[in-house]
Amino acid sequence: MFWWESRAWLQGSLFDYSNFRWEVFIFLILISSSLGVGLIIFRRYVYAIAFGLFVSIGYLVFFGPSPLNLIVSVLVLLFCLQSMADIKEELDQRTKINIKRALDRGSKPLLLMLFLLLSFGAYRSPAIEGFKGLNQLPTSSHEFIKTIVQATVQGQTQGASPTEVSLFINQATQQVMTQANSYVGPYLQYLPSLLAFGLFLTLWGLIWLFSWLSIGMGWLIFLLLKKIKFIRIEEGEVKAEVLVV
Repeated sequence: MFWWESRAWLQGSLFDYSNFRWEVFIFLILISSSLGVGLIIFRRYVYAIAFGLFVSIGYLVFFGPSPLNLIVSVLVLLFCLQSMADIKEELDQRTKINIKRALDRGSKPLLLMLFLLLSFGAYRSPAIEGFKGLNQLPTSSHEFIKTIVQATVQGQTQGASPTEVSLFINQATQQVMTQANSYVGPYLQYLPSLLAFGLFLTLWGLIWLFSWLSIGMGWLIFLLLKKIKFIRIEEGEVKAEVLVV
């Protein structure tokens, strides 16, 4: 469902709020929290690889098995193994199990993995592919620049007729567009890559929010499994290293 919603979201514009899908981020939190709980319960690297393959296959089904996507799918396994290593270290180095701390350490590699997949999926989706091959600013930029020109000349066109004001604004906007295209036109070929990277940076900047939500959801899942007696916590003897002089 996460990849289904992600693909549907990336079919439209990234800058159109009406195209935004909250379901994408709800499922993202559910995936990171449930994977974190799964790694805590099983604590074996073979399960980390299995979970990574499960995520990768879903990604490839909806976004296609391109060479770039295949490389990213291999990186997914590394992120899952890193998450497993962090969780094992957190649980093995403590005498009292702290699920929230284990989820905190394990969720960050998983979230980074999902952010990376979303960004690469966006790069090859209609949301960004429409910007490929541009040699001048999109037409939507014209209205944006026109708004800035109108705000700039406001109060300086007193005494002019509405027709003269409109003509002046259109000419000034066209001149600004021409200058802007001459400056940024040669670099627009890199715009799709910058947009995909910008999406990743935006998601990474909000990782603190997704991490806390993932920890909270994972903690609730763990409590539910404990309540139905699927898992339990017992005390046991633990050997510890002692420094001897």
